[in-house]
Amino acid sequence: MSSTASTIVTRKVVNGVVVREIDHHHVRDFLVSVLVGVVLLLSILFYVWQRNEMIRFGYEAKQLRREHDMQLEEKRRLMLKRATLLSLDRIDGIARGKLDLTTPTGDQIFLLQPSGDGTGELSKADQAPESLLRGQR
Repeated sequence: MSSTASTIVTRKVVNGVVVREIDHHHVRDFLVSVLVGVVLLLSILFYVWQRNEMIRFGYEAKQLRREHDMQLEEKRRLMLKRATLLSLDRIDGIARGKLDLTTPTGDQIFLLQPSGDGTGELSKADQAPESLLRGQR
């Protein structure tokens, strides 16, 4: 019988003095991967920001259109009110009804003649021309 004797040798290994070498190839690959990831992330963030701005501008444009339409309606309403208030028939009715005014006679009408300095002077004529008197009621 032969027995093979095996010897187990145990040694204590101290790794305190082992220095890891930096693998520049792996570091470069890692940095490239991080850079690509950052570029992709920034691209996605820019797209999302741009899309949100488009939506915000759309809402703002819609609000401005609504305000513009309201302003146009207000302008139309005010123009109609102005036309109503400036109606000569309305003014004549107020003058005759509330203020008891009457149509002036020929001797109550005086014409102003423009002067060179921009002021007016009374004309020498005592009567207004017939063309002005024809329009009276």
